[in-house]
Amino acid sequence: MTKSGTKRSLKLIDWPPQEREAWISAEEDHLLFGGYDPSSNWSPGRRSLIENSYGAWLAWLHSRGELQHHEGPVERFTDARLRQYVQHLLDSVASVTAHDRVKTLRYALRVLAPKSDTSFLDSAISYLNRIKRPSRNKAIRIRSVSALVALGRSLMLEARARPIEHATAKVYRDGLMIALLAHNPIRLANFAGLELGNSLLTDKDQARIWIKAENSKSGRDIDQPIAPQLVPWLYEYLQNWRTELLRKGENKQTAAVWINNLGKRMQNETARAIIKARTAAAFGQPINPHLFRDCTATEIALHIPEQVGIIAPILGHSSPVTAERHYNQAKTFEAVEAMEKTINRVKSIR
Repeated sequence: MTKSGTKRSLKLIDWPPQEREAWISAEEDHLLFGGYDPSSNWSPGRRSLIENSYGAWLAWLHSRGELQHHEGPVERFTDARLRQYVQHLLDSVASVTAHDRVKTLRYALRVLAPKSDTSFLDSAISYLNRIKRPSRNKAIRIRSVSALVALGRSLMLEARARPIEHATAKVYRDGLMIALLAHNPIRLANFAGLELGNSLLTDKDQARIWIKAENSKSGRDIDQPIAPQLVPWLYEYLQNWRTELLRKGENKQTAAVWINNLGKRMQNETARAIIKARTAAAFGQPINPHLFRDCTATEIALHIPEQVGIIAPILGHSSPVTAERHYNQAKTFEAVEAMEKTINRVKSIR
């Protein structure tokens, strides 16, 4: 959550020439010659995020009149500036965001000054990691996967009970989005950007999601089958409801799976708004698309803890740290549930 203050980032074209050329050169060398550089496994989205974070650092220096082009990338990081920048971030954005901003500076420096020692960032990253707190308590918004799928199914059944028209097509689409994301909790950019024959593959009574490594945040391929019980609902959407939604638009041949209310390719923010609105109406609290990933991970950790290792590949993570975090969260939920049962038993005795 953004606090008071305006987020600003210096665009790449406005970076000091030394950094701009190094950044562009690293990307071009990898694309043209297949050579290795620290950013070679970054997805476009991740590269953009790191570029924006480094641009924010440069913009802060520029606002203070301290962006000197003769200074190198590492040379700019004096102790005083780093402390002041950390405080600036804490005054401007949530602590979690501040931590991520400083952490991504290290990734940027690996490209801009690959032979330099970046350990001077350790203390700032460690400090921010200790104090960071979620801007909202997401534990109270966690729902079971079965509850999310049930919500999606109820919306699709609601649409089925009425004639196929634009209004009901929107309801069916929304329901399928929720049910599919609950089963396959990929990141929003990949989910909203699903395309027929490209990232959504269908074959008779089967379907799967296939995201190429260069389009995933982890830099790894995502290959996930769609649950058999959802495939008929998906095919019905593609054959009937999606066709109805496309009537509003001009490009009837688009490969986009998700079509917005105007008959066009759905954008990330539209998909997020739909999912939050539908879940808020059903549960009293909005569940954003990213939280679906927590719901899935927590359910696995809670009900099949012996298979907690499958969380990382399902979510597209390369590290088991996330799995451990959700396992601990699930044990907390379990303890709270047991406590509530005890309280209820005591009340019944009285």
